Amino acid sequence: MKRKIPVQNTDFISAGHNIQTPFSVILSTESSNQEVKCSRVLRNLPGKRLVCAAETGGQKVVAKFFTDPKKGKMHCRREEQGLSAFAKAGINTSELIFRAAIDPEGGRPVLVFRMFEDATDFTVAWERAQTDSRRMYLLKMLASTTALIHEAGLIHNDAHPGNFMVSGDLLYAIDGASVKVPNRGRALSPSRSVKNLAAVFSQFEPCFDHLFAEAFTAYTEKRKYPKSLSHANLLKKQIRIQRKKREKKYLKKIYRQSSAQVCSRGWDHFVVCKRNGHTRAMARLLEDPDRFISEGKLLKKGNSSTVAVLKVDGRSLVVKRYNIKSFGHALSRCFRPSRAWRSWKNAHRLLMLGIATPQPVGLLEKRFGPLRSKAYFITEYSPGLDAYGWFHSSGGKKPDVYCVIRQFGHILQIFYEHLIVHGDFKATNFILTENNRIVVIDLDAMRCHTRMGWYFHRQFARDCQRLMQNWSDIPEVSDLFYQEIEARGLLIPKNL
Repeated sequence: MKRKIPVQNTDFISAGHNIQTPFSVILSTESSNQEVKCSRVLRNLPGKRLVCAAETGGQKVVAKFFTDPKKGKMHCRREEQGLSAFAKAGINTSELIFRAAIDPEGGRPVLVFRMFEDATDFTVAWERAQTDSRRMYLLKMLASTTALIHEAGLIHNDAHPGNFMVSGDLLYAIDGASVKVPNRGRALSPSRSVKNLAAVFSQFEPCFDHLFAEAFTAYTEKRKYPKSLSHANLLKKQIRIQRKKREKKYLKKIYRQSSAQVCSRGWDHFVVCKRNGHTRAMARLLEDPDRFISEGKLLKKGNSSTVAVLKVDGRSLVVKRYNIKSFGHALSRCFRPSRAWRSWKNAHRLLMLGIATPQPVGLLEKRFGPLRSKAYFITEYSPGLDAYGWFHSSGGKKPDVYCVIRQFGHILQIFYEHLIVHGDFKATNFILTENNRIVVIDLDAMRCHTRMGWYFHRQFARDCQRLMQNWSDIPEVSDLFYQEIEARGLLIPKNL
């Protein structure tokens, strides 16, 4: 006979992304009912999983709710099996306190884990790292733990840094649902191991690629692999492949409803907005952006676009309206993605690659059925001086000039490696912040090519040519830029 669970509020199951904390829930275990008080949402996939920081019996715990009524039991079973496989392999992992269910039939199971003391999500620890030595320490921990996972014959099909926790000198592997045992306990082959490790490394920004060689050495030493150039080359190749796959998958999500953003489609509009900024004030802006533009501070008023900076909820935003100049222009634009659509995509692409650009906040397209009209692209405001003014203000003799030029070189190298052409490399499209970090703006002409062909090389050379023209009246700066480009092996002719 099943024990009855007291009537309780289970609205959090159907609340979607709008879960209100704190809330309490009474869970049914094999021997008793347990009250769990959830104080903070750690992860939420509506209709699938909900992970909360919680407390039960005076103990801090993590409660993982499997809310899918049909597949919840299967997902819970996979989670337990994966974590059990970690534990048997001697890998630090989550400690299960008890398993329970929300309803008497057990259709929505719950796993309650002991909360790690002073633990930090690996991605948070990485963001806090201020030096390469600290980053290397974290990478070696990650590589060594991954080596143990592979040596035990396990493979993580959802391998990413967010599935690890750092606590002092220990690294914990969590999220066992995606753990597979492909070789019945036999260690993974070198090629499969390297490919899976590349899936982890590919999620770091390209500016940290120089750290991977030493971290890979820590991995090979743990696996007792002999030194092999072929393994290192395979790792580099797979990192590029995995990044492309991640980029393609990620850029498909940015135009639809998700945990990160809200999306609205109608006969006369398409709107997507970051969820953390979708307030009432933002909704009013998206309903009537022209009024806000007229009340804001105009930065540009042209035929093709109008740009204004304004305040919403106390933060400064830039709204760029792409105008329709004539009936003929309307016909030429109505069947293809708007420039705001492209800017939204390109901003997310650059941020994935670790290149600074104003954070995208919202996108609005005015539509008539499938036909597109005026469009609006909304970003956070990035204060600073444009690169033209920065270099010309002192003839390029500022103490930080070499650092800034190296940043330009890094941006060019990332663009070249990822087949990206900006389309308008004039100096005013680069903003230098207070700490001289370059922020790339005006992304509507940016394109990502599919292959390293003659057409890409021609377009990339034009970008470089336009960049060099900015400093034609400052020979010292022009020479330094050419030296930086040449040092990176981008093979740009000096007569550009």
